[in-house]
Amino acid sequence: MIQRTGIEKIRICSSCHDALATVNQSARKWNLLILDSRIPRAYETVRMLRRRIGPHVKILMVFSGPTRQMIAEAIEAGVDDVVTFPISQATLEKKLSHLVELPQNKLALFKRVDALSADIFTAKP
Repeated sequence: MIQRTGIEKIRICSSCHDALATVNQSARKWNLLILDSRIPRAYETVRMLRRRIGPHVKILMVFSGPTRQMIAEAIEAGVDDVVTFPISQATLEKKLSHLVELPQNKLALFKRVDALSADIFTAKP
């Protein structure tokens, strides 16, 4: 389901250890981390991830039958968005696209600025 959104750098983390090892390898490598709310110490894991990676890597937490309190705790911990299963392909695509839309737009803007700068410096009078 996720591949159809066009998102390329995703890591699905199945444990606290897995998530922390992932960002220790290279936080800049990932656009999005997906965490299952059922992993032990899920909210604590999100807090630790946020301290290490900051806001540039988006975190999506997956729930099955969450309460409002659970969602509020996840967001307070630093999750960017939540998904509740079962979920449709269209809803998942919309959520994932929304999460990575801003970074992709920034990247496109930076590439455009670089291209324009190169044109300016190589232009002859």
